[in-house]
Amino acid sequence: MMGEQKKYEMVQEGEYYRIRALIDIPEYGVKVGDYGGVIEDESNLTQDEKGWISKESKAEKQATVHDAFVTGKSLVSDASRLISGTIHDSTIKGTLVQGSVKIFNSTIENSTFCLENEMDEGTIHDSYVLGLYLYAQFNIHHSEISVGQMDGCCEHFHVNDSFITLKSMNILKKCLIRGSKLDLDYFRVSQKVSLFFFEMETDGSLYVIKDDLNQDAETFVFGRGRNPIRIDCQHLMISSTTIKGNPYLCGNMNLTSCEITGMPSIRLYGKLEHSQVSDLAVINYVNEDYRILKKIKLSGDDVYE
Repeated sequence: MMGEQKKYEMVQEGEYYRIRALIDIPEYGVKVGDYGGVIEDESNLTQDEKGWISKESKAEKQATVHDAFVTGKSLVSDASRLISGTIHDSTIKGTLVQGSVKIFNSTIENSTFCLENEMDEGTIHDSYVLGLYLYAQFNIHHSEISVGQMDGCCEHFHVNDSFITLKSMNILKKCLIRGSKLDLDYFRVSQKVSLFFFEMETDGSLYVIKDDLNQDAETFVFGRGRNPIRIDCQHLMISSTTIKGNPYLCGNMNLTSCEITGMPSIRLYGKLEHSQVSDLAVINYVNEDYRILKKIKLSGDDVYE
């Protein structure tokens, strides 16, 4: 709390008001007399907390900025509540943001970010998101995510019924992707990973690798019924993983110590080692110059071409 001293005054500017600092806010480099952004009403920016809205940004309607910093060309609207965090060049509508959250170049609607520390959990729901930074536990549902890079130092990373376009994703701990489509250049997941009936078609790389330091880790890639697993990528490396449910695997692959079952179709440019393949499997080697089939157990009515 800052006591009874008001943080800013409002200067009429058309139908809105431009804020002018009455105190220093060193957290955001604000000095007494500095002009900030535009608000529709005093309720859009609290007087007794440290939040600030920079010159090119606006807060309107029922939106409230508390200890957050809104900068760049940002718009905070509808019933958004920015408890803390940084919003830069983004449009936020009907969203709760709390914790050390950073949102850049984004359009986010009806979402919730609650990341007080790395064990907290944030959620994006029914949203179109561009340029997202995330840390800690995170959930994405029914969303379209398009980012240059999403690095997941996440205890939990859950994606459900979403479309994700990105340059790279590196999930270090637990990962669950269900009913989603990935379009990316690089995707690496390790330790405990579950991928359920998803699609990935890209010129990039997919790595599902069991961490040598975590021998109890398990990874699963599951398809089901009309929702088979489909992975078509330039480089595919999967180790110590169970893959089942009509999987289609195509690319320059390195499949090691895997169990592949449920009518799999494997179109291979590469090697398959120390794995068990069963249940009406079809393995087709495309590249005659490079192929390794080593210590493989085939069973049932499998076909090798």
